[in-house]
Amino acid sequence: MTDNFSNTVVPGQDDIAALREGLTEVARIIAQHQETGTPVAAELAQRLPALQNRLTHLEQELRAQASERGELAALYGISQAIGSSLDLTEVLNEVMDQIIHLTGAERAFLMLVDPDTGELEFRAARNMDHQTIAASSFEISRSIVKQVAASGEPIVTTNAQMDPRFKAHESVIGYNLRSILCVPLRVRERVTGVIYADNRIRVGLFSERDRDLLTTFAAQVAVAIENARLFESIASAKSLRDNIFASITSGVITIDVQGRITLLNRAAESILRVPAAVIVGSRFADALPVLESKLRPLVEGVKTNGEPVVEFETEMSLPDRGLVDLRTSLSPLRDANGETQGIAIVIDDLTEQRRLESRYQLCQRYLSPAVIERL
Repeated sequence: MTDNFSNTVVPGQDDIAALREGLTEVARIIAQHQETGTPVAAELAQRLPALQNRLTHLEQELRAQASERGELAALYGISQAIGSSLDLTEVLNEVMDQIIHLTGAERAFLMLVDPDTGELEFRAARNMDHQTIAASSFEISRSIVKQVAASGEPIVTTNAQMDPRFKAHESVIGYNLRSILCVPLRVRERVTGVIYADNRIRVGLFSERDRDLLTTFAAQVAVAIENARLFESIASAKSLRDNIFASITSGVITIDVQGRITLLNRAAESILRVPAAVIVGSRFADALPVLESKLRPLVEGVKTNGEPVVEFETEMSLPDRGLVDLRTSLSPLRDANGETQGIAIVIDDLTEQRRLESRYQLCQRYLSPAVIERL
């Protein structure tokens, strides 16, 4: 195992070095006295190796504790890093860089299961220089990756060239693979992908401790990736919704149960001559008082009984437009439990249509049917 925290400062390291130097000096002095046959020197000489061994053991314990603290600090830093972004590409690249830092790997790859095909797809690949690896260089043991994805169990080999489990694999031979570490990504007992790290030069790089460390790390990573995917899905759905609302020719206004405007599409902006950026978040009664007063009984009715109102026509005078004819439909907005969370108001501008109808009726009054047919 390559301890990537071997350079970590060990608490008390200077004291240990001083003690070791002192014991060495004591050993030298005792050796000098032994030459004269001093009994005390002989007794001290017998006890000295035990003290030296104890000091060595203490130094090893302190170094192991310092290494463990370094690993925990790295894991904490990783959790902070991957929790600070919901951009999936950014999260994955950060994950790969941290894996290489943690394990001393030459390369690290992350593959996710495509929810539609069930196949593993490369989503991130980084090298020890924090650079993205080109697709043409994805030279890994796919058999190990598939085995981990299928079984959900991690795999570690210190030298795939000599490991009886893998030495006959074509990829291991062809790509000259040696140290390999591969662990699954799990979300609610479901394998969602794998993390694969390797080194094509060094043997004995990874140990079971590395495997356990990366497995712990992978649990955090899987949740972070799932959150990032969910964020992307929500953002995509919101973008689609916004595009749909923007393309609808009817005006759409949504208000919450407190009477605040939560959405106003482009058509509604045009009909009412108000910018969404100004009135979204404002109270319906304050932002659109004329429309609100006309629709107030209908809004209260929808809130109370939860039943929609279809094609209610009304005439009103709007600022910047004057007299307009509008047809409105109202329907409740419900959550997953069926509780009303707001109201959607759909507005159709009938002003021009009513103007043409009025002219047609006027023509019918003063012109003969034969003349009207030719118009």
